Amino acid sequence: MAYQVRVEMESEQQNGAESIGWLISSILRQYGKARSEVAFSSGSDVQVLFGSLKRRIEDSSPVQANGNLKVVAGYGKGNWATIPWLSILDGRETDSTQRGIYIVYLFSQTGDEVYLTIAQGVTELNSLARKEVVRTLSERAVEMRSLIPELSSAGFKFDEGINLRSSHDKAKMYEASTIAYRRYGVEELPEDVDLIADLDAAIRSYDALVKIRQLNSIPSPAISGERGSQSTSAAQSKLAPSNTIFFGPPGTGKTYGVVDKALEILDSELLAATKGQGAGARAVLKQRFDALHEEGRIRFVTFHQSFAYEDFVEGLKARAGASGALEYGVESGIFLELCIDAQHSDLPYVLIIDEINRGNIARIFGELITLIEPSKRQGMDEALSVRLPYSKQDFAVPANLHIIGTMNTADRSLAAMDVALRRRFRFIEMPPQPELLDWDVDGIRVGELLSTLNNRIEVLLGRDHLIGHAYLMGAKDLPGLAEAFRLRILPLLQEYFFEDWRRIAWVLNDDAKPLGERFLRQRELQLNRLFAPEAKLAPDTANWYIHEAAFEQAASYRGILVGQAD
Repeated sequence: MAYQVRVEMESEQQNGAESIGWLISSILRQYGKARSEVAFSSGSDVQVLFGSLKRRIEDSSPVQANGNLKVVAGYGKGNWATIPWLSILDGRETDSTQRGIYIVYLFSQTGDEVYLTIAQGVTELNSLARKEVVRTLSERAVEMRSLIPELSSAGFKFDEGINLRSSHDKAKMYEASTIAYRRYGVEELPEDVDLIADLDAAIRSYDALVKIRQLNSIPSPAISGERGSQSTSAAQSKLAPSNTIFFGPPGTGKTYGVVDKALEILDSELLAATKGQGAGARAVLKQRFDALHEEGRIRFVTFHQSFAYEDFVEGLKARAGASGALEYGVESGIFLELCIDAQHSDLPYVLIIDEINRGNIARIFGELITLIEPSKRQGMDEALSVRLPYSKQDFAVPANLHIIGTMNTADRSLAAMDVALRRRFRFIEMPPQPELLDWDVDGIRVGELLSTLNNRIEVLLGRDHLIGHAYLMGAKDLPGLAEAFRLRILPLLQEYFFEDWRRIAWVLNDDAKPLGERFLRQRELQLNRLFAPEAKLAPDTANWYIHEAAFEQAASYRGILVGQAD
């Protein structure tokens, strides 16, 4: 029989038919019969098929492109396995299907389907009760799905729907261990080009997951929150002091940039290791940022009009004394507290000041505006110190404290910034990035839509009042577009133009649209009944209102892009 299968396969290969799909289909159709009727041996037909499938997967372009992968087939040891499989292991993660994470084709017991999955090893949990094993595997799967969200767009599912058609305990554990899967029915196997595309998507997400798990396992500041090696700490502490402000209109990713900048200072190795690794890596960076915040090495403050020196540096605060009488004592503000912590450490610290342009800089920083200059920091060649007005202590700003600010230009332009602050900070512009909105909604290019709106706003108001790409990041369909315009973009335009509805209508190009597609409409008022003839009213006095039905029409958004009505 084995010889016959080999001859048939050689014939099929000559005819171009020994494809991955044909091999999978043959295994599904023959495995159940072999398991019930054929003694387990190294020369069986099914084992020949598994060997051929293993070679085809090994030779596939996604596996060849990744130098860390090994392909292993499993159909039993001495006895046929209930659930046969073919797995792809990354040597950085595991050398066995008994532990770690790997890619695996799982063949159902009935031969009705095969699942391409990213799954977890189950053998390492054998000491636990079955219910506990299933619960543990399921919880881990949910956690790891959040690290590879991009795989769902490739047709993989993140639910509990995998069904191996078996009541065997091992099958149930395989099902619970599944992180992501794609099902192929025996009668509906796709062409090899599609099977390989799915395998490529799985390998890319698997590679990202392995890298993230490697970072999580490093006993260093990358994840654990420990202080790290002396050499790393020394290198970080030698960083030149920096003052940076990210500026731009709303929704341009200033907060996103702040996280990266803080980690560039505090954990540059992690930032470099996760560069270009997608949403999963972003979750790791945010986790590290949050851990550093919990440690106190990142502090956060928001400036506003009533924020003062006494809140930021130090001031007199009233409190009840031991006798109950009102007393006044000197209390340190967030900046002074962080400076003191940094002075007693070899590690770098970061202060994040949100909305830095909304505060009165002279009132908040006082005499310390000079001391934050990098060349005037403690230990630098031109170091300066001052005597604080309330505590009467001599004080200098340490060199291992870095300041990061954010500035919303819609609130206040860069030109209006305090000159003393502008001289002491490096400014990084965060403009809208319409190229990130690279999708269509009902034929409407979302990136082009944002660019068109911003071009009109820039003519009418200037570039400080543009709309950031974040306002449309979730607009992947018409309801999403409607929500973005109704709840975010239109209110922002009302704020920008002080409810000058005529100019808002210009931005939305409503004058060039048919009446039914306009976001804004005017009610015709009989002004002669409301006012005396002597009243000199502007020609655009008629009441404006929002036309809700326009938000649900693709033509309303398409009309923004054209210069005149058809």
